[in-house]
Amino acid sequence: MGQRLPDDKKPHFEVLQISSRSGSKNGPFTEAFVNEISCRMIVDTGANVTIIHQEFAQPLDGKILWTPPCVTLQTVIGDKILIAGKMNIKIRFGNVSYDHTIYVAEITDNFILGLDFLKKYNFIPDFKDNYLHSASEDATLFQSAGSEITPIVGQIKDPVPPQTDPWSDKDVREAQMKDPDIKPIIEFMESSNTRPIWQDISSFSPGTKRYWAIRNSLQI
Repeated sequence: MGQRLPDDKKPHFEVLQISSRSGSKNGPFTEAFVNEISCRMIVDTGANVTIIHQEFAQPLDGKILWTPPCVTLQTVIGDKILIAGKMNIKIRFGNVSYDHTIYVAEITDNFILGLDFLKKYNFIPDFKDNYLHSASEDATLFQSAGSEITPIVGQIKDPVPPQTDPWSDKDVREAQMKDPDIKPIIEFMESSNTRPIWQDISSFSPGTKRYWAIRNSLQI
């Protein structure tokens, strides 16, 4: 009979999450450079990690690091996505480069920019004015509409002293209420204790419907 492993020896299972396997049809995106290769990045505030497509990662000058099988990636509706490993890269919008560790996986889009990067470098999404704001530069946000996309040029700001973490509860709340996908869900949850039925959200965007599916796990 096998022996039971002590708690400190058991593998730690970690679930990484993104809104969907593909966000290019509906989600906001920005254009930047990954290891000096031009890349369109889906900005997914529902993703807790940043992810690159495995084929897009191959020409980059970087080594894919092994990831243990106890780490899994899934969408909000529970679809599992294969993870190939991790990679250390540089992301550049304008003249500023950011070192970051990302996951390599079989997603549909080339690149998903997640909350881990936004929080690490204090980028605040502004969906009203279509910018990613930070202390050092602003990056333009685009919406997919089938029109020609102009390559982004980051707007460099004058250096400023280090600031406190902008991702306080208040700032997270403000960012969520500016997000047209998650705002309706928050309003439903705060206006009534009754679970909203499908008819209540059927007319909203695909992003809102995805958040509705995981409303019990949202932090507001």
